[in-house]
Amino acid sequence: MTLIAKWLAVALAVSVAGNAVLGWAYLGQRDKATTEATKREAVSSDAERTEAVAQQCSDGVANLGQVAEARAEAASESRKQAKAKADVHYKRADTVLMTPAPVPQDACLSAQARASEWLKERKQ
Repeated sequence: MTLIAKWLAVALAVSVAGNAVLGWAYLGQRDKATTEATKREAVSSDAERTEAVAQQCSDGVANLGQVAEARAEAASESRKQAKAKADVHYKRADTVLMTPAPVPQDACLSAQARASEWLKERKQ
């Protein structure tokens, strides 16, 4: 082999080795880029799902708020009636507490007398 042929063979071998190294590096970078793109897509997909679930939660809370308002409106009449009954009971309790004991000096007989009076009122 001549000197020029040897030099050409060495240059060809170096070129092939360089191309192999560059090809190997390219494939590694391509794999990294593909992996990163896949991760970005997965994260983006997760974010979209999370956002959709959060929106459903917000919608559910808004619906619960509407239901609560409707129930509060429906219960307002019942609350008014309960307050009226409570006011009657409060007045009755005040009357009992302000009235002197029916049997002075005997709490037991006074309680029995009050209970009897209360039962008579209930029967009417």
